[in-house]
Amino acid sequence: EACCFCESDVGLQLSNYDSVEFDVKWDNSSTVRLTYFNTNLGFSPGITIGLDTGEEYDPSISTVIIPSAATNGWVHVSAAIDHSLGNYVFLGLIFEKAFPAYGASNTAAFWLDNLSLAGPLAVSSVAQSCGGGNFTLHVAAIKGKTYTVLQSTNLVNWINLVSGYPANGAATNGALSFTDTNANGGQGYYRIRSP
Repeated sequence: EACCFCESDVGLQLSNYDSVEFDVKWDNSSTVRLTYFNTNLGFSPGITIGLDTGEEYDPSISTVIIPSAATNGWVHVSAAIDHSLGNYVFLGLIFEKAFPAYGASNTAAFWLDNLSLAGPLAVSSVAQSCGGGNFTLHVAAIKGKTYTVLQSTNLVNWINLVSGYPANGAATNGALSFTDTNANGGQGYYRIRSP
């Protein structure tokens, strides 16, 4: 079994995220074939992504097969998070693979880059503008949807700025704007979801 840990000193809430996003590249100097690595031989196939909770039990939240195209270069992967496990506070992610011995002198290696956690965004694009102490989000809205806008200064704690937006009912297809008139001028993050 081999592991890779990506940790921080900030506790994150699992319920804030829908997927783990990253780029992966298979190391062709590996003496273990990618097809063998991705095969279920009594263990989960591919890479198991778990939570580093700092406790004895680290729950697995997703399993990812490394695409065969990763033998030719970087490939983007989106791994859905299994929320049926419940919500956890975690410090980082664990990437691991357990598999029967392929031979003591053999290796299986892959590279990860651009790791991020994605939240429940319900929009196709977002643009932003600021000026005069205000911060405006411009959203490509979906007809029949209403939106919730959240704001954070640290990507951990989120406050609800507005729910059921727009106030006059569901959005129409096309541009929709929301202005935070209390933007403090410092660093901030915004999340838009539906509802």
